[in-house]
Amino acid sequence: SDRVNPLLVRAIRQNLRSRIFLAVFFLMLGIGGLACVMVATSPNANHINSQTGVNLFIILTGVWGAGTIIVQSMSAYRSVITERQDDTWDLVELSAHEPRHILRGLVFTALVQGIMFTAALAPFMVMAYMLRGLNIWFLVFSFTLIPALSISTCIFCLFAGCLTGKKGSQA
Repeated sequence: SDRVNPLLVRAIRQNLRSRIFLAVFFLMLGIGGLACVMVATSPNANHINSQTGVNLFIILTGVWGAGTIIVQSMSAYRSVITERQDDTWDLVELSAHEPRHILRGLVFTALVQGIMFTAALAPFMVMAYMLRGLNIWFLVFSFTLIPALSISTCIFCLFAGCLTGKKGSQA
């Protein structure tokens, strides 16, 4: 417990209490469940050459991508901007942590949040895979592209949040 990054623990606790995180999480669950019900009740779901599995996976991947890339990145940006606007960033910088330790904690927070968003849609993606029609390379491509884009945008948003201390340019 002493080796855990305290910024990571604090940011995860704040994210779990956040209305935005909970709303996006439950919205993703709702969209995934609704899409699965629509696919399960479609008359083409029983055909061997049906594209329902592919269509369901594309819908779920779009929802997953939007949640992880947009919401997760804006959450990382908002956490830095909130610290700077509340003038508590100086307290974070004065702590015994190095700047890369602070930023590593914020990036790991984004990773944990992304894993939680992924866990919301994972059962529905398994259902899409069981409906057949998905190529393994399509799965590998989507499961590497979306997390890579998500982490890249989070790092860029953290960079943009740390760029300057002037409130006018942060907006």
